[in-house]
Amino acid sequence: MYAYHCTRYKATVALADRLNSGSNGVKANYDDDSSQYEMVGGTRLSERKSPTRKAKA
Repeated sequence: MYAYHCTRYKATVALADRLNSGSNGVKANYDDDSSQYEMVGGTRLSERKSPTRKAKA
């Protein structure tokens, strides 16, 4: 039973690595703010919220 979970975990990690490298390739070829980057599942840079500071009480 343990071996099955171990191999499934390894396969999941390998798939995640391949998906990450694909989106990083698109990011490198185009831009963080391109529609191609959004098509592969990335969030455009212009759509991210900018950080806000909390007011001192």
